[in-house]
Amino acid sequence: MAKRGVWLPVLVLALVAAGAALAVTRPWESRPGEDPMRPEVRDALALKVLNVVENTPEGRAVVTTGSDPVGCAVRAFGTAPEGVSDAAQAQTVYAWAVCWTVVGGKPQTGASMPIAVHFGPPVRVEKPSDGGDYTRSVKAMFPPRLYDVAFDNNRWAAELAGKADARARSAASR
Repeated sequence: MAKRGVWLPVLVLALVAAGAALAVTRPWESRPGEDPMRPEVRDALALKVLNVVENTPEGRAVVTTGSDPVGCAVRAFGTAPEGVSDAAQAQTVYAWAVCWTVVGGKPQTGASMPIAVHFGPPVRVEKPSDGGDYTRSVKAMFPPRLYDVAFDNNRWAAELAGKADARARSAASR
């Protein structure tokens, strides 16, 4: 009888400790190098960025040079200020964007890059420079805490490419 009484408090303590560890680390909310945020906040931020990139002149200028339709997918990985608990609090969203431009009814040309969307007003979208200035421009765009994510172009490639292709095909059929 005494042995049974000892195990119950030990089990309760173990469960409380495990729950506390999950509450502090929240492993399902972010990947290494990203700002920690709740999934619904990350999704809302990605939707805000997606709307800017696909539907505003400032955003479209980053991913295409013409007036052809585009389909994009976005992964928000950071914000300024850091640690937002609601998408409306973000003044800047740092994200990876993969976009396809639709030419002749088919997704033809693609772009994959880290971007910074400043919600202003006015809204402003930054993309890295090409060539030899790429590294310097990424470091100028992103806070140091996000460098690893901003430079890791393969982190979300497959996930985002499939979503961007589907959105581009949808845009082509409109």
